[in-house]
Amino acid sequence: MTTAITLEDRNGRSFWGKRLSSDREIQRKLIAMSRTIYTDKYSYAHIPDKEKGNFIIANNNKALEPDSLYWTEIGDIPGETDQLIVFRWNRNYGADRFYNPLDHGWKLLSSEDFPGYSHDKITMETYRK
Repeated sequence: MTTAITLEDRNGRSFWGKRLSSDREIQRKLIAMSRTIYTDKYSYAHIPDKEKGNFIIANNNKALEPDSLYWTEIGDIPGETDQLIVFRWNRNYGADRFYNPLDHGWKLLSSEDFPGYSHDKITMETYRK
């Protein structure tokens, strides 16, 4: 299963239980990667209505299929994740929750930059265990 998260430059994930930022180009990238993206209730609530048809709120009681794409802005990374996509804001935001992929045994496979809507540059990194 692939999980996608967002991080700021110091690996910050959230501040006071809220996401650090957003950019609609990340949602477009996710939609290009998979026809159906599972997400948590928090992230789903922040998706524009016109894009919501591509996203499904994941049922916490059911494991996702091995080829699923799961996106969470502040939630935990499911244990069955074997590929991690990190979208980096390339900015410093205030954060009180952090996640460094390298500290959790992930190995960087690739990195690409793309222009965001509200961010000049967003970096998409792909990791494997």
